[in-house]
Amino acid sequence: MRAPEVRALRLGLLASLIFMPAVAGAASTASTAPSTATTASYALSGPMQAGLSVTPSAPTAASTWSVWLDNDQYALVPARQERWYTQGMGLRRVSPWTNDRYGVVSVSHQMFTPASTRTPDPQPRDRPYAGALFMGLHLLRADTDSRTDWGAEIGLIGPSAGAEGLQRTVHRVLGQPLPLGWRYQLRDQPWVQVHAAHTWRLARAATGADLLLRVGAELGHPRNAIDAGVAARWGAVPEAVSWPGTATPLQHATRGWMVHGLLQMRAVASDALIDTSAQGSDSLVRRRIGVPQAGLGVSWALTPSLGVDASIQWRGREFEVAGGTALPALQRWGQLQLRGSFD
Repeated sequence: MRAPEVRALRLGLLASLIFMPAVAGAASTASTAPSTATTASYALSGPMQAGLSVTPSAPTAASTWSVWLDNDQYALVPARQERWYTQGMGLRRVSPWTNDRYGVVSVSHQMFTPASTRTPDPQPRDRPYAGALFMGLHLLRADTDSRTDWGAEIGLIGPSAGAEGLQRTVHRVLGQPLPLGWRYQLRDQPWVQVHAAHTWRLARAATGADLLLRVGAELGHPRNAIDAGVAARWGAVPEAVSWPGTATPLQHATRGWMVHGLLQMRAVASDALIDTSAQGSDSLVRRRIGVPQAGLGVSWALTPSLGVDASIQWRGREFEVAGGTALPALQRWGQLQLRGSFD
C-alpha cells in the first residue's frame, strides 16, 4: 500500500471512534418495527473469534457499549515470557434493530510478537512482529434456540497500525524491558475479512446451565479458516443464545454471575500474519492447519445494564519451525471487559 493510502485508511479508522455514536445511533432507528428491550455486547476472542450476548428486558432502545483489553500478563504470564498474541483492545457498540436483530460497529487493535523481544536481530524461527488496526460492521440475530452472525472488517496490518509505539509506551510506563525487534515487523498491507457463524443451544437444564454448539468461517486477508466448538455455561444464563469466550460479554436479565468454558478447533487454510515473511527476514515458520483453543471465564452483572467479564484463554501453537526447533506448546492470555447499556 502506498503511504498516502495508508495514512488515509489509518485516519479513517481512528475517525470512526469519533463518529461511531452517530453511525450506531442511526442503525438503531433504521427499523420501525416494535422492539423488545435488549442489552447486548459484542467483542473479539482475541484474534480468533467473535460473539454476542443478548438479554430481553424492559422496553427501551438502549444500545450497549463495551470496552475490552486482552493481555497475556492478565493470565499471570511474566513480562519476559510474552509471546505471539500479546495484546488486544477494542471499543464496540451494539444497537437493537428489532426484538432479535442487532447492528454492531467496532474498532479493534491487535498485536503479535515472537517469544523473544530482547533481540534486535531478525527471528526467522518464530512468528514475526505484527500490528493490526481495523473497523468491523456486523449483523446479528439471536433468540432462545440459536444465533446467527455475519460481519465484515476493513483495516490495515503493519507499521501504520501503531503497534510498535503502543507496546514501547506501555513497557516504559510499567518499567519493563523495551521490545527491540519491531524494525522487522510485517510490511503495510490490507486487513479485509468477512465472517459468518451459527450457534445452536443443544440443551438447557432447570439448574441454570446450558450446552452450545458453534460452527463458523472467515474469508479474506489475512486469514481463511473454519472452526467448530462446544461451550457450557452455568449460573445466570441469558435467555437468548450467546457464545462465551475471551471477548464474549455475557449479559444478564438480573444481577448475578455465570461461569463459562469452551473447547474449539480451527482449521486454517492461510494466515498472512504467520505465512508472510517479515521485513528483511526469510521465515522458517510453517503454519499449522489445526489449532485448538480452550477458555474459562466468569461474568458478573452488577445491574441489568452494567457488567464485568474476565476470562483466560489457552491456544495451541499456530506454527511449526523447520529444523525441529523446540517451542512452547501453548500460549495463554486474559481479558478484562466492561460493558454498559445507555439510553
